[in-house]
Amino acid sequence: MPGSEKRSALNVARIEAITWVLIFGGLTGASLGLFVDRQPGGAMLGTVLIVGGIIAMALGIVLIVVRSRMGGTPATKAKP
Repeated sequence: MPGSEKRSALNVARIEAITWVLIFGGLTGASLGLFVDRQPGGAMLGTVLIVGGIIAMALGIVLIVVRSRMGGTPATKAKP
């Protein structure tokens, strides 16, 4: 089925995009949390940012494992 292959390629591309957004967003959030945590009165917000960033990174890593088990070809942009 050609439609099924197209849908599968879209799912692969979507998972790859979400994976990297979670990983880099988590890194950004955790590093921002480290800076905020050192400021006076920023302990609570800093801790929330650090924990949220670590959770986002962990979800990104889980999606890497999920993507590696999906099979198929990596998502590539169509050539003009």
